[in-house]
Amino acid sequence: MKLSRKTLFYKIASLLLVLALAVLLPAMLISCGGDDNADTTTTPNTSSDTKENGSGAGNDTNDSVKNNDEEFVFVYNGVTIAMHAPADPIIDALGEPSSTYDEPSCAFQGNDYYYNYGSFEVSAYEDGDERRIYSVYLIDDLVETPEGLSIGASESDVTSIYGDEGKLDNGSYRFIRGNSILNVIIENGTVSAIEYVAKVK
Repeated sequence: MKLSRKTLFYKIASLLLVLALAVLLPAMLISCGGDDNADTTTTPNTSSDTKENGSGAGNDTNDSVKNNDEEFVFVYNGVTIAMHAPADPIIDALGEPSSTYDEPSCAFQGNDYYYNYGSFEVSAYEDGDERRIYSVYLIDDLVETPEGLSIGASESDVTSIYGDEGKLDNGSYRFIRGNSILNVIIENGTVSAIEYVAKVK
């Protein structure tokens, strides 16, 4: 049976819509993974253990940051970024971001705020009258975790640093410490993405 152009157009459009939803829905579910924020405050401190411009105040706290068994933190230019920590002092300490934007939150009340610093992006959520850190997404291999993992590393690097207890069915890794989550995405045996996320109830 020969389909009219109009029917064929609608069938193609429907197929494209289904494919787009299949790609976008998992990402939306990951970013909207909770309903309530955890009321845990972590006071930011300083460290110097970063690849890019890693010198600065707080050299004596470096060991405690690297060996922090309670929370995962990201460190940049001597600024420690902990999940659920007050965002404004951290953003001020990081300096002017290259770009910012905000959008309605799907996990919290109010808006989510995004601050791009070239090699990584920080997001924050509203908690009453203040903002708190929700995530840090590493964009390239110019930065690394305090433990020494960066994009482009091998899967064996991941397990030697963090162990293999967090391996998921899809081959990637999810490690949880306290109210923080470290997601490490593996593609073809190589780290393709690293993300810190605040754990929510």
